[in-house]
Amino acid sequence: MQFKDYVDIVQKLVAIGAIVVAGWWFLIRGEGLPRADITHEFHSACLNSDIRWVRVIIDVQNIGHVRLELANSEHRISQVLPLDRKISEALRDGEPIGTKPGRISWPELAHLSSDSRNEFLESGEIHTQYRDFLIPSGVKIIQVTSFFQNPVLSQNDQIVGWYAIDLHDVGDTKCA
Repeated sequence: MQFKDYVDIVQKLVAIGAIVVAGWWFLIRGEGLPRADITHEFHSACLNSDIRWVRVIIDVQNIGHVRLELANSEHRISQVLPLDRKISEALRDGEPIGTKPGRISWPELAHLSSDSRNEFLESGEIHTQYRDFLIPSGVKIIQVTSFFQNPVLSQNDQIVGWYAIDLHDVGDTKCA
């Protein structure tokens, strides 16, 4: 073998090593996993003296480097104010509120589920969903929760995904 042959072998080994190290770094940093950012926008109006319409616009952005599959999603509206009777009583009696420390279980007003299978987002793309809810007109502040399942990491009975939780003041206008 000549010196040129040794240089070619070393060059190929270095290239293979660089590819292996880059792949390892990609996996260790989680770059091969889907990532999403979810944001809400709100609109509301009184439909009559008893019912308020709330539209939630949900943007899901693929902030990762791999294709993101949208699977099942859940959207909930919960009442924060006025305080529910059970929460008021628990506060008055000094009892814990909610099932987890540091998290209040607000009473649910509305819940929508959807199956978004076969919707894919490439890196940087945004998918927008619109969800309409009807809530009692006396509600002043709501908590809106959106959850999108990550089908790549969800297995059997363990559901993994992305959340967005926001508070919104819908009581700025009185329903007549």
